[in-house]
Amino acid sequence: MNYIRSIVALAALSLLAACGSGGSSAPAVNNTVGGTASAGIISGGTVQVFKPYSTLKGADKKQLIGVSQVTKPDGSYTYDLGGYSGPVVIEVTGGSYIDEADPTAGAKTIPAGAPLRAVIGSANGSVNAAVTPLTELAVRQVLVSGHAPVAASINTANAQISDLFKVDIINTKPLDASAPITGGTSDQQNYTLALATISQLTKSNNQTLDAALASVASNITPTGTMAPATATSILTAQNAFVNNLTVNKTGINAVPAALQNIGTTTIKLTLALPTTGVKGIDTIINLPVIVTAAADPTTGATLGGVFKTLIAGANTQVTGKFTKGDTANQLHVIVLSPDASIVTGDIITVTLSVAAGNPAPSAADFTAGSTSLSNGNGVAVTGSITLHL
Repeated sequence: MNYIRSIVALAALSLLAACGSGGSSAPAVNNTVGGTASAGIISGGTVQVFKPYSTLKGADKKQLIGVSQVTKPDGSYTYDLGGYSGPVVIEVTGGSYIDEADPTAGAKTIPAGAPLRAVIGSANGSVNAAVTPLTELAVRQVLVSGHAPVAASINTANAQISDLFKVDIINTKPLDASAPITGGTSDQQNYTLALATISQLTKSNNQTLDAALASVASNITPTGTMAPATATSILTAQNAFVNNLTVNKTGINAVPAALQNIGTTTIKLTLALPTTGVKGIDTIINLPVIVTAAADPTTGATLGGVFKTLIAGANTQVTGKFTKGDTANQLHVIVLSPDASIVTGDIITVTLSVAAGNPAPSAADFTAGSTSLSNGNGVAVTGSITLHL
């Protein structure tokens, strides 16, 4: 019996020694979330991270890690989540920022009772999350159900607000709008201008930031469509900020094409070719009246980003012209592939905008008419174009 006890004791000591040796232990997981907090750039703001909660005011919220971080002068923050890798809510309060549309008012702060928040579906590894008025709209979008959000609903809400404001609200870093913007990507510049637009909307309506966001959020449906009047007021505020050179310090003096569509929702229409032996396509796509394509207002030529060509061929050319009428919209598409016949199947994806307040149309609402197919030698090929979303 003593022998058995000795063997058990030695085995236990050996196991403890192996666990403590470091050679066979798994490496510690270290997940982080970081980004920039901006409503103007927020300096000295308190950053806290919570597990997702189910009400707008977070009555049931629990801080994930019992420490807080502070945003740097450039608005940046980094938060160590340790081994946690689920969905999180990031809250920023306090600090100071210069309101883009009201710079002479001096430094403002984010009230403790009305934090700016961002929510992400999975904090796994090193994750980026800007915290801005637009991410706050996404938080409000995801919390309307009254249930603690899960990754799917979080990702949907972030995608919906990103689409309405035409910028990736989570992964894009906003820039400082208090001085001329000379660097950054076009997406960063667009994000910065979109935030200044919210600032101008707040000032124009004589509201607090929290009240302005509540008003906008109440006019966005659970499916991600914005009320037309709300979209119009945002676009009006955007023009007011851009054209007021007394307060607009960004150096952006014209509204970028993407931001002219704030409030619309995006759909992608795919053109498919079921016919073989085709090198040339000339077709008219009839669109619902609520649907438009980004185009030059004078010539109607579609702007960059409207078409994504899915077919190979260095010399393949795709051109399009959009015309908008009182009762119908049309997109004239021409495809030329001189080197080889176009492979059958999906050939082009077209990015289109659905007017604010309208649900996305179905594929049956689009038709391809007046279609001509040719073999590259001027000989017509019998066939058609099909459409799907």
